[in-house]
Amino acid sequence: MVRKMVCAAFVMVVAISFVTADEFVATIKKVEGGKVTFQKTKKDGKKTVPDGDAVTLPVSKDAKIATGAFAKKKLEVGDAIADGLKSETFTKIDEKKGVNAHITTDADNKNITQIVILAKKKAAAE
Repeated sequence: MVRKMVCAAFVMVVAISFVTADEFVATIKKVEGGKVTFQKTKKDGKKTVPDGDAVTLPVSKDAKIATGAFAKKKLEVGDAIADGLKSETFTKIDEKKGVNAHITTDADNKNITQIVILAKKKAAAE
């Protein structure tokens, strides 16, 4: 009986882990028509380098779009960005540099549910 309960608990934990949303740091390259093109990034020593190919995903209608920063390795979400994807932050993106952001997708990884524009380190230190 205990063995069945342990197996059932294990299956439940595995199933829940597959349904969770994906969160990652990325460089937003372009925003067009409610879709965001971004490049995932990762740390390589002290440098941030691209991780994989660029991806384009639609942004859900109720997505949260805000500013924020990492403090003690934890994301702290700040104020919402007025006008959302229509703000200058997204309309005037330099495609070579892009905009650094923390992106959260839905459980299916088919829609963006949250975009947090990360503050530059110099601005965060002030």
